[in-house]
Amino acid sequence: MIQLFTFGIVFFSLSFSLVAVEPKPDEKVELIIPDTKKPEGSWGKEADEVEAIQDIKIIDDLSEESTVARLEEARTHFNTSLAIFKSAEKQIKEKRELASKESRPADKYEWQKKARQLELEKEYKRISLEGRKNSVMELIKGMNALDKIENPSMLESQVYKDLKASLYREYIKHQFRMKNYNQAMDMILMYLKIGENYEKEAEPHKLLAICYEFNERQAARYKREALREEFKSLKNKHLLRYAELAYGPESKQYEAIKKKVKYQPVKDEEGKKTEESK
Repeated sequence: MIQLFTFGIVFFSLSFSLVAVEPKPDEKVELIIPDTKKPEGSWGKEADEVEAIQDIKIIDDLSEESTVARLEEARTHFNTSLAIFKSAEKQIKEKRELASKESRPADKYEWQKKARQLELEKEYKRISLEGRKNSVMELIKGMNALDKIENPSMLESQVYKDLKASLYREYIKHQFRMKNYNQAMDMILMYLKIGENYEKEAEPHKLLAICYEFNERQAARYKREALREEFKSLKNKHLLRYAELAYGPESKQYEAIKKKVKYQPVKDEEGKKTEESK
């Protein structure tokens, strides 16, 4: 099985100092997908639009007070995360509205207006980035609280899985928007393992394909051909799974993507089929 966490750490450190090699135009994941189908449900919303979890119905025979407390703690961190990013988005919206009404008679030339607009956009991005980072911190705290739960009944309950999935989902969306592809990749793999219904969501497979594409380019940069082929195979596998779930296995879109990627399982550097490629 491919050592995703090891490679993730390596490539994450490299990504700060190197510019990724761009693939050919017809090889990018976004271009292989035939249309602009928007993700549905929670994957299609930013964190400020997600409805906060207000109530948790605990299993009647649950007796561990610590389990209840940790579940409530995780829920609180989740809601706090949503509130933080919502506040950041509201702040940006208010600043945009204020800037649109503000008169600047000193800006006589077009280049002055463009320069001022660039400065405003930098400020908006700074606020958004700060909001995302603070939101992620709360999500991590929530995950840590859930990880401390050991009650077997709770671990198998749907309320536990749903809360866990909600924390993972928002974490993935923030990391992906911040282009932290390896952090997003690791969490997507964990998300898919929560339950069958989560694996059957189309959007995480698409995001995972993009994460693998990033690592494929990094491997090509360092001329790690076997590793590049492995990431390419994983990318194509999840891209095909996305097409199957988003459009249906009998759809024209699925057939078009299937022909395009020509998915074939590959062997890793030790000559064994990877877990993802089986």
